Amino acid sequence: MNSRRLQVARCVAKYALACHSARRWNTAMKMLKASLGDVKTHRLHG
Repeated sequence: MNSRRLQVARCVAKYALACHSARRWNTAMKMLKASLGDVKTHRLHG
């Protein structure tokens, strides 16, 4: 059920941890909120 959201959350977490940047962390959180708010947006993968 929530496997899609868990995948997105993991990708965002890996992205944020890999970058070690507060700015990119905020961007990642925005992306996560956007993906959770609107599942139709698949721009996370480029």
